[in-house]
Amino acid sequence: MKKKKVERHNFNKRIALHLVCSMDQLRVVMQCIYFKDGYAYASNGHVLIKANMSEISSFSDAEISNLDGKFLHGDSFKEIVKCDVVKISGDGFICSNRYSETLYRFVEHKKYPNAEKLFADHKNNALNKICCNPLLLYSLQKAVNSSTVRLEFNQDNLAVLVRFVNQESGEYMKSIGLWMPTLLLDD
Repeated sequence: MKKKKVERHNFNKRIALHLVCSMDQLRVVMQCIYFKDGYAYASNGHVLIKANMSEISSFSDAEISNLDGKFLHGDSFKEIVKCDVVKISGDGFICSNRYSETLYRFVEHKKYPNAEKLFADHKNNALNKICCNPLLLYSLQKAVNSSTVRLEFNQDNLAVLVRFVNQESGEYMKSIGLWMPTLLLDD
């Protein structure tokens, strides 16, 4: 008997937002992905991603809207993305397979750092030089499965705005990121 192919209803398979989440036990909220206004935010304090949910998932607009203000631990996200079919409930994400269902609960937090302000305050200015960890840029790129990035520099806070290119269409995505430079002594 031929197996019926299940249509994926979840985050896109190669999305890895959990790679951007912090593992810092003192900043527990940063271990989570925060959903707000159709975007998923994740940060470890060195990089920040603002991923457009319509680009990184097959969820409907109504499902995306129901995620507004919710927090999901990065470890839970890592497991959820492995499932083909996911339902969103008031308590969290329900992963289903032929034999069982697993509920990955939302995490209760009052507030996420004002990530949107960092993006809104970003201005393009020329810089002479910065020093950055390329693995952090790689984690941003992998988080939204982009093949190419465009870097935009800001003189005020030295954060680098990262714009992503969709692998299939070659067009810029609505998802954006911030890449923080490494602080070193001047040469």
